[in-house]
Amino acid sequence: MLLHYLQQLFIGVLGYPVTIFLVYALANWVTLAILYVILQRFSLYREVFLFTCPRTQDWTLALIVFVIEVFVIYPISQVITTALGVPIGRIEFNINSIETFLVVLFYAVITAPFAEEVLFRGLGMGYLISRGISPLLSGGLTIVAFALIHLPPWGLGGVIFILLWAILPMMLRL
Repeated sequence: MLLHYLQQLFIGVLGYPVTIFLVYALANWVTLAILYVILQRFSLYREVFLFTCPRTQDWTLALIVFVIEVFVIYPISQVITTALGVPIGRIEFNINSIETFLVVLFYAVITAPFAEEVLFRGLGMGYLISRGISPLLSGGLTIVAFALIHLPPWGLGGVIFILLWAILPMMLRL
């Protein structure tokens, strides 16, 4: 049993050790914690993170945007990337155990989206806006940066997809 568990941790997903995904997820949380401490220490937290706790209507709007993203934006991006001959790359997970499932859930479903939102739409946009850059330009710059970090795993098609996908969450932030 222990041997099977260790094998899952060290072989895991796509031949990559599951521990790589755990380390990545934990590095995201540590980075966010360090940024939080730095911003608090220099009294920049409220200046950079210009948002408040979401209200019920915010959650409803976010759900509506998510549905639009899945059923409108994603198909449009598929048409565009296919027409350009640059398919959207992807990371496939071979979930063959509960341990692998939990790691993928922690890494790909919870940590990565949360960290990306905090870093780009929270810290990135907030910092640029607090420095006098217009909200629209701040949003555009963070969308481009956000899309470019997805170039290695998803390719040019993924960048095009993210450029389209990120517009509505950016508008929610504004």
